[in-house]
Order: sequence, then C-alpha cells, then structure tokens
Amino acid sequence: MPRMLQPEDDRNETLRGLLADLTRQGADAPALLSPACAVISRADLLREIDHLGELLHRGGIEVTDRVALVARPGHRAAISLLGIACHAVCIPFNPANTTEESRALLQETHARALLVMADDVEGPTHLAATQLGIKCLVPSETDSGSPRASSLPTAEDTALIMVTSGTTEKPKIVPITHAQLLARVRKSMALLGIVDGDRCLNLMPLHYMHGLNSGLIGPIFSGGSTICPPSFDPAAFSAGVNELRATWYTAGATYHQAIHGWLLDTPGLIDGHSLRFARSGSAPLPARVQCELEECLGVPVIESYSSTETGTMTANPPQGARKPGTVGCGINGELAVVDANGRRLPPGVMGEVVARGPCIVRGYENNAALNEAAFRQGWFYTGDIGMLDADGYLTLGGRLKDIINRGGEKISPAEIDAMLLTHPSVEEAISFAIPHPTLYQDVAAFVVLCAEQSCEEAELRDYLRTRLTSAKVPRRILCVDHIEKGPTGKPVRAAQSDRFINLIAERPDPVALATLEERYGPITALILMLWRKVLRQDDLGLNSDFFETGGNSLTAVSLLTDIETALQIRVTIEDLLQYPTPRQLAEAAIGRRVGKGRDVLAFNVDGTMPPIFAICGRYGYALRLAPLGQALGYDQPFYALQPPGMDWDAAGLHGIPSMAAHYIAVIRDTQPNGPYRLIGSSFGGLMVFEIACQLQQAGERVELLALVDTSMPSYRLGERVVKRAANRMREHGDNPKSQTAMAGIRTCEVHIRAREAYMLDRQFDGEIIYFICTSMMSVPRRDSRRLWRHFASGGARYIPLPGAHSEMHLEPQLTVLQTRLGQCLHGAKRPTGLPLTWLFNSYRLKRANSRLFIKPRFRPAIPVVGRAHGCVRHIRYNPVKKLLVVRGWATDPGKSLVKSRLLAFMNDRYVGCVACSGRNGDLDLVRRQPELRNAGFEFHLLMPGGVSAEAGYTLRLFLISRDSRLAWLLAQHKLASREN
Repeated sequence: MPRMLQPEDDRNETLRGLLADLTRQGADAPALLSPACAVISRADLLREIDHLGELLHRGGIEVTDRVALVARPGHRAAISLLGIACHAVCIPFNPANTTEESRALLQETHARALLVMADDVEGPTHLAATQLGIKCLVPSETDSGSPRASSLPTAEDTALIMVTSGTTEKPKIVPITHAQLLARVRKSMALLGIVDGDRCLNLMPLHYMHGLNSGLIGPIFSGGSTICPPSFDPAAFSAGVNELRATWYTAGATYHQAIHGWLLDTPGLIDGHSLRFARSGSAPLPARVQCELEECLGVPVIESYSSTETGTMTANPPQGARKPGTVGCGINGELAVVDANGRRLPPGVMGEVVARGPCIVRGYENNAALNEAAFRQGWFYTGDIGMLDADGYLTLGGRLKDIINRGGEKISPAEIDAMLLTHPSVEEAISFAIPHPTLYQDVAAFVVLCAEQSCEEAELRDYLRTRLTSAKVPRRILCVDHIEKGPTGKPVRAAQSDRFINLIAERPDPVALATLEERYGPITALILMLWRKVLRQDDLGLNSDFFETGGNSLTAVSLLTDIETALQIRVTIEDLLQYPTPRQLAEAAIGRRVGKGRDVLAFNVDGTMPPIFAICGRYGYALRLAPLGQALGYDQPFYALQPPGMDWDAAGLHGIPSMAAHYIAVIRDTQPNGPYRLIGSSFGGLMVFEIACQLQQAGERVELLALVDTSMPSYRLGERVVKRAANRMREHGDNPKSQTAMAGIRTCEVHIRAREAYMLDRQFDGEIIYFICTSMMSVPRRDSRRLWRHFASGGARYIPLPGAHSEMHLEPQLTVLQTRLGQCLHGAKRPTGLPLTWLFNSYRLKRANSRLFIKPRFRPAIPVVGRAHGCVRHIRYNPVKKLLVVRGWATDPGKSLVKSRLLAFMNDRYVGCVACSGRNGDLDLVRRQPELRNAGFEFHLLMPGGVSAEAGYTLRLFLISRDSRLAWLLAQHKLASREN
C-alpha cells in the first residue's frame, strides 16, 4: 500500500491538521492547479484556508456551524470549499439550483450562513438566503489571520454535509466527518495505487462526492495535487493533460464518452501525455467506449464503485489483474453480498451489496426509518445488486428499487442495458419498467444510436433474443435522440416510463389500419380487433407479438376460436407461433398459408447443447411448453412434441406404450442416438417415463428424466397392486367449439382412457428429477407423488415449484423451473430437493405455559408468536364429494415470507400442508401491494365422515417460517352444515 503521512496526534486527523503536516514536509510542493491561475503550493493553500477561517470566525461561525457554498468549477471554489470544511461544516450547493430549490435545501440542511463568491452575488442561492434571513459572508483579498487552536475541529466533527442526487427517491442528508474523509483518502490510495507527487485532473463538479472526494480531497491529502479547470471542454482537457501534466484523471461515464469523441475528432489532442490511468465513476461506462478510449489514450480506464455514504469501495487496479465487466475488488473484507435476510451469499450468487469500515457514514440526518433499514449490525446496505466472484471482484446488477417484476420474475435492467450497449449501432441505452395489465410490469427500453447509424427495433430485439432469456427481452425498444439524465450524469430510470407512454401515444402504427383494410380487406382489421379483445389491451398494434404482450396457451385457444368463428378460417396454434403478430397472421391467412399444423414445435435449433424433448399434459397441445423452450436460452435446442395431427384415433394409437413408441420415432428423426434428455408435464410425465424405459430397453442411455407434477397412475409395487381411477374430464358445455379446441378435447379423452389402462410396474434406471407444485395441498401419507421414488433405481429428487399444477408456463413458476432445470442441464450439481418431510411429515399441537407450539416429528417445537398477515377468502364444503375447499392468501406479519408453508389442523389433528406461492385471487389487494401477487394458496381436504353441526369440526391454519423456527396463526373456522 502506498505510504501516506500519518498525523502526529488525534487533532491532526482532520483536513487542516493533515494539510499542515504535509506542508511541514514540503511547503513548496504543488497542491492546487488550474489553467486560469498560477500553481498554488501547500503553504499557499493552507494560508488561503486560514484566511477564510478568520472570516468565518469574525462572522460568528463556530466549528459545528453549517455554511453553504455555491460550488462552481475552478480553483476559487475549491479553496473556499476546503476553507469552510477545515474550520466549520461545508454544504456544497449546485450552481444550477433555482431559488426554490436553494431555499428548500438551506432549510433542510439547517445552514447558518452562506459564503457568497463574486459570481453568485444576487444569484438564486444568495436570493434564497436573503429571503430566509440567513447570514451572507463575502470573502476578500484582505482577509488574513492564523487559526485559534480552540476553534479547530476534531476528527469526529462533521466536515461536509452532502445532499444525495435523489435519482431514486427523495434526496438524503449525509453528514461526513473528518476521520471518514481521511479514511477514504487512504482507501483510494490503496485501490488506485496513488503515490506522492501524483496529479489528478478533476473534471467533475465540486458539489458531488465524486468531484469532492476522488477529484479534490483525495489527490491533495494523499501527498499529490489536483487540477480544477473552470470548464469542461476540449481546451480545458488538453491544458490539464498537456500543460499541467496530469498523471491521471477522474470523470463520470458521460464525460468519458465526450472525451472519446474529442480524441476521435482531434487525434493529436493530447499527444505526448503523461497519464498513467483514467478513473470512471458515477455511472456504468459502456464496455465498447471503455475499450476504444483505452486504445485512444494508451492507458487503462479504471471502473470503480462508490457512493456518497461510503466513498470508493472497489476498483480495478491500474496495475494488476483487471476483469472487464466488474468494478474491481475491495480491501480488508469491507464488502459482501447478502440475501434478503442479511445472510452472506457465496461467490457467483446475486444479492444486495453491503459495506463496512471507517469510510462509512454513521447515518442519514433526520431519517430514523431509513437508518434502521440501511445501517444494520455494522453494515451499510447500499441498495445495489451485485455478485462477487471467487477472487472478490464485484459485478453490479443495478438498483434493488429498479428491479422489474415481470409476472413474478425479477429482472435487473442493468443487465439489459449492458447487453444493448454491445450492439455496434447503440451509443446509449436504458431499460425500465412499464405497466402491464396481466404481468404487473413489462420491460421497455430507449436507445440512442451512434452517429450515422440506423437500426430497426426488430433487429435489436432479435439481437437480444440470442443473448438473454426471453423474459428479459424488452417488449418495445424505441430509438430516441437523448436519454434523460440527472445532474451527475446518471440516467434517471424512474422518469423513463412516463416518457415511453407519451411517445407511444404520439407514435401511430407505421402502417395505418385504414391503409391495410384498403389493401387486404377487412381481415386484418378484424384480426387486430380480436387480438385486442383477447389480451384486453386496446393499444396493441399490427406489430404486437402475441406472446410478448401477455398471451399464453389458454388465451391462444380463445383467439384462434374467435378467428375461426368470425372468418371461417382454420388457424392452428402452430400458425400462431410462426405468425405471432396481427399483420403476419393476416397476411398468412389471406395467402392460405395457415391451417396445416405441425407435430413438433422446435426452439433454438441452432444451439450447441444436447437437445431436450418435452411432452405436455393431457390436452396434448405443445404450446404450453413454448415459454420454457424460449426461457432456457438460445443455446439449448428444445423440441415440444404433440400427437400426430392432434388425432390419436386417426393414427390408430391408444395406449401409452404405443404412443411412446410413436414419439420415440419422432425423437430419433432429430437425435438418432443417446444420451437423451426428456421432460414431461402432468400427463406428459407418464409419457416420457414410458419413453425413457423403452429407450433403455433398446440399449440407449437417458441422462435426464424430469417430471413436472405428474400424478401416480395405477401401479404394482412388489406384491401390492393399486388401481387408480383416472381423473374425469370436466364438462365443456354445449357451445360450438373451433377445430383447435375440439382437437384438444378429443386428445384429452384419449389420454384419460390411456392413463386408466396404464400399469406402472418397472423401474427407470437412474434418478427421476421431480418438480412438485407446492401451492396445492399435500396430505400426510396420502400424497401419492412420494411414490415415484420407488420407480427409479436412483430414487427421485423432489424440487419445489411455486404455484399450481396447471401453471407451469406462468410466472413465478416458469422462472424457477427454467433455473432449476438449467442447473441440471449445464452439468452443475443438481439442486437440493425438498426434504421428504414435505410429503411425509406429521405435526401436532402442544400447549405449555399458556403458549401454543407446533411440534414436528423429530424436530424442536415451533412457537406460535402471533397472527399471520392474510385471510381465508373462500371456504366451501361439497357434501356429495365430501370435499372441503379452502382458498386464501398469507405471509408473515412482515410480508417477507411469501413462499412459506401453511399447515392445516382439523380438531387439532394435522391434515396437510400447502405453500403460499400461488396466484392471489384478491385482485384489489394485488394492485395495491404487487409483492403479494403470488401469496395465494388452495387446498382440497377429503372429509370421509362429512361435516355436520353435531360433528363440531374446527379448522385451524398456521403459517410456518422458511427455517421452521416461528409460526403464526392465520385463521380458525368452526365448520358446520350451514357452511356447506
């Protein structure tokens, strides 16, 4: 670590004390420079600071008093800022503030005085201070004097009051002490390798922490000097580098982009420079700009990570290992990544970035609630998402508050921004959330194209599809002339949604509907109308992709039924996949290119991974598997199979073994030899099990067999034979159906008969990966899904999926399935499954010392500590089926354990459990609190003895925390015949 002068005593652990020590070591050494003035030495700077201290003292200002300063660029403001900080408390103000903004900040920061520079007399801040009766001090050349020892601050006194930029929320007041500032100086020296005599060109404004800490205080108090130009332009940059011989410079990402442009336009602008490196902060620097700027400069451009509350936390070292895409590493274990419960996460896992150490402020001023959330057990919770690698290098993923909740999937917009910026035509990019009627939020993006470049929205979306999962590809990408930014150069993500909505309203569809009607007749207009009706979105245009605007397998059938009824044109689900916009489907319908259908839906066929073959549930249509095929990524080939022509009768195939043989022939057309990877959903699980057994019998290897919530059929286990009746089809009414809907119904009838005739009586040679849907009730000792482990030589690994049995293609279940399946496919250690206690465990209620406990078998008792947050919205008993149906939603009182388990007791006897992870039926609640969207539950309980007033059944529901350490009572209901 480079050496920094250590103070002689605690009093010298202040800005002025350290500057005095440095001056004694080298009074003539340069400290502050500017193209507009002579070199200011350490002795000169100390003298100027003390002159200003005398002015403050004569004005009645004590060391704890707060003095505001309009911090304009240049050396005069830098001297005044340091002078106030060395003798009182400095509040740097933005010169662009209006009178109203200045008045509000003067009041919020409790400023006692305003130091007025010549340029700011009668300015907005001066006017605001005058209106508030705040003292205004004007420095003059005649001020002189030496500081009084009794009036100097100590290390723990506040030196600066910083006001955050407020790009994500209301600005926060951040007091920073002398000791914290000097700790930041030492840390920056260690991270960046700054040495005595280094000279920084500070291109950042002095009213933000980047310009103050990294550009002014850090360079001077590390034993070097800094250059504060009066403006940011090519001439000032050239003068700072060429004439004043900067050894490094610091700037925000937008400044670097401007410098990159200057160097391209004027190749000899800084020829012969003495720069060792450049530092980037305040916002992410696009990788392409960083690479090209390094080529122009011939030195490293270092990305770092800092905040007002912490100073610089990480940096890629100018000398040593640098990792592109990261912001470098920290030192002394002062950085970590944690989960929502504050537990430290291992390398490679995303979480919230936390920091600790002497650089961190103690808290925000007058904000107890925020302090409680942000400062916990010695750690500062930054609100940033990040991931540490095995070497301690940090990759950032945006702000927690910027995370987009797309149908339950949490998407980091920073990842999308970074990928858009890799496109050669994109200069700037920002993605953000937009409202969505069914998903809650969707993703959109703005891009600014490079000069003289053109690029269509479809090209950008196709570019992202091969690099991101489908859920992360923005629904719309608009090319704009600029992206709105805050005063520090950071894009203001929260402001983009309103701008997007306004732009969409102003931009009509590229081809007017009337023009298409004239060209094609009424077909296009009618298809667009039906599109909007089914998806319940009146703003959809001719180029709106059905699946990217909220469409799914169920709404697809409705759309195709409506089209067939209105136009007497048969359109298949396969056609909709091939022609997913109203314009494309209308042109295909007019050209008679629809209605042929396909038996295999293929996704990502050019991928290099071994393919996956998938079969869906009893209605047969493979469309429900499409979201999974898209979500697994462009490198994973995925083939979804469905019955031949959606008509088993016409193919002469009726039993599961013969159907499986047909599918094997289809599979081998694509992949002649193993090893094979198979997945089946619901009834499709039975089919892939039979396929796997037949393939193994033929000598082929099956390396993955995955079942998604497949019920047990009839089975033979040893001498025991259990015959199970197949689930009956639900009634579909007498309304005429389209050919699409009727084909699904006929297929379902064949599948039900095939399942009823099927006997499970052999083992798969390997392990079954069983994805179990957890928002439907598991009854102890009666949940037959536990039996699958007996029909695989390697047993069954049970992996939970949030949500109901029929929601594999919906969020949040889809993302969990895609993630867990991906872990198995990519050779990683297979994810830990559910303990079999989910399917077997029993519980009993205990009372001790007037307290209620829930006692699991073989585990400590769980105390019931209060009431859960939630309600039972539906409780009905069917006396014919003797079935009790209960629906509702629940979380713990802190609303954090949305996926916790709910235990049901009838007359204090445990009857089953369910996960609170299904869709919440309380739509009004979900609109107010979107985080409760997937807090729903539903359970069906068979009551063989029936429910009567005499029986006196009492149902109790308890919520159990994820770690099974606490429980809360949700509801208690007395069941009687009147509730039937």
